[in-house]
Amino acid sequence: MGELRPETAALYAALVDATDNAVLSTDLDGVITSWNRGAERMFGYTADQVVGLSIDRLIPHGSPHEFDALMERLSSGERVEHAPTVRVRQDGARIDVLESASPILRGGSLAGALLLIADASATLVDRRRAEALDAYERVAAVVATTADPIEIANVALAEARALLRSDEALLRWYEPSTGRLRMVAATETARRPDTIAPGEGATGQAFERRAPVLVEDYGGWSGALTTAPSTGVRAVLAVPLMLGSRALGALTVYRREARAYTETDVRLLTIFASEITALLELGNVLARVPRPDGAARR
Repeated sequence: MGELRPETAALYAALVDATDNAVLSTDLDGVITSWNRGAERMFGYTADQVVGLSIDRLIPHGSPHEFDALMERLSSGERVEHAPTVRVRQDGARIDVLESASPILRGGSLAGALLLIADASATLVDRRRAEALDAYERVAAVVATTADPIEIANVALAEARALLRSDEALLRWYEPSTGRLRMVAATETARRPDTIAPGEGATGQAFERRAPVLVEDYGGWSGALTTAPSTGVRAVLAVPLMLGSRALGALTVYRREARAYTETDVRLLTIFASEITALLELGNVLARVPRPDGAARR
């Protein structure tokens, strides 16, 4: 972006504030110099809170040199358009975005960057919904060949782990007779309690609240189970397994990297969990159906 003529500055400012996208500018060191209303809505900061501060607060901890790489691309004359990346909101939530960048020039020299950032969560959910459907169909195929609820749960767990690119996963089912959530399938090798009460840990809270629970850094979370330090768990995402208005259990995925899950991940796992709950319950029902002596279990 070159220097604006005075007569166009007012029109440009009005257009920037009218867009739903985040539009911000930085100097060469990454210090934020302008911040529109779209950025306020997307990230939760007002202009007064961030102008004059580093853009690093918007960049995940695992990508400390991302801004430097962007400036190198701009200084070499490269165009940056709709690049997929992840940004961090004021509340710590990570969001999937598409970022475009243009150089700010003063006297013909690079003086900073103008960034246009669009929320890509809805687009990515739509794109990855097909992955969730494929995963659901693989679980359904297992239900068609077996009445073993543990086998069905293990397949569902493996699909959830792959879908969310997670290191580990866990599935718990509620037992009305004991009032506790029993672990029926798990991929992790670290020790975990066989049963927990509703409200315990991220899994128990997701079940009790009937809503997703996202923990950015489990080790420092006040609700963590006492076994957490031995598991290497950092980021945790748990969703309830709902059948209508009833919570039947909870599905949890884990990453060993803190702040690893985005809002897109929350929505995707919620969709997958809502689809597989009926299959898991069907497996439980089929397991209780009496079979004639000698009948093969399918």
